[in-house]
Amino acid sequence: MPFKSSLARSAGKLFGVFRERDVSLRGYVQQGRLLTTPIDSSGGTIINDGTTRYHVFLADGTFTCDQQVSDAKILLIGSGARGGGGRAGSGGGGAGGVFYSSSGTIPTSPHSFTVADISPATGEPHPGRPGEFYGAKGGDTTAFGLTALAGGGGGGAFYTDAPTALKNGGSGGGGGVGYPSTGYSGRAAQGSTTTNPFGEFTFYGNDGGQGNPYAPPTTYAGAGGGGSGGAGGDGTSTDAGDGGAGQAFPEFPAPVIAPAIPSPVRSDWTSAVGPTGTFAGGGGGGCSSGTDGNQGSGSAGGGRGGYTDPVDNATSAVNYTGSGGGAGKPGKQGSAGIIMLKFTYVP
Repeated sequence: MPFKSSLARSAGKLFGVFRERDVSLRGYVQQGRLLTTPIDSSGGTIINDGTTRYHVFLADGTFTCDQQVSDAKILLIGSGARGGGGRAGSGGGGAGGVFYSSSGTIPTSPHSFTVADISPATGEPHPGRPGEFYGAKGGDTTAFGLTALAGGGGGGAFYTDAPTALKNGGSGGGGGVGYPSTGYSGRAAQGSTTTNPFGEFTFYGNDGGQGNPYAPPTTYAGAGGGGSGGAGGDGTSTDAGDGGAGQAFPEFPAPVIAPAIPSPVRSDWTSAVGPTGTFAGGGGGGCSSGTDGNQGSGSAGGGRGGYTDPVDNATSAVNYTGSGGGAGKPGKQGSAGIIMLKFTYVP
């Protein structure tokens, strides 16, 4: 007769080892079972991918969870700014600031989020030059005690500076053509890393590029706005600067997140963000003349700058990427921000 000790029975209870017959009545094969409790969470759009859960916020909302979540991936992105406009040679809009944590902790209490909206439909008028516009800023994204600032507005052409509060932001706006010197460059206005009760967060943001000086008969070329992964390109005597590169966050790939993005934006959003999860690129600078290709390109969904004689083909940023709009006549809109959470859950 087999010997069955009380110690063996106690060990089985302690380590969660059960016989398959205990749940299926098919025999006595032992197997390990992880003793866990299902997680109940709400807020935004929920996407379940195996044992991974995503919460995607495209607008203000509240996240709730019945258990503390540890080792969460948290991504906050402010809105991209509008590109400068009204005259040839304006600067591209800067990308929204980005905060990312690879191992955040989210307590059970409700957490209110503010998600930055798309940049305004019109630019900020230049007080001394009627018909010219600075690129207007969008909004800030806030969550978990952090604020991801809106990108800095792109510069209009033929002036050297703009209000600090406008040109600086999450990433700086690109400078327009300067008269008589180089156009201004917006700056990234946040730090690199911050730690709070929710975890350690890394900030991503960069400066905008410099517009080239006014020097006829060269092309008037503005600079690209800064991106989360790189600075905006400078304008030259022939070409406008490209928008700064976006930053890749592979934990949030487009093929998985795309169901949370509404149509008709979803297709362009999926192409812009891609499988590497690249967000918050700068908008391209505009130029005064030339052929298609002299204007600056946007990055990670950032808008393309326009060449304004005779046609302006500038584009707005792809929404929900946090990228800046292209410079043009007028400058084009930057993107709304986004908040995303990722953690392991028990279905």
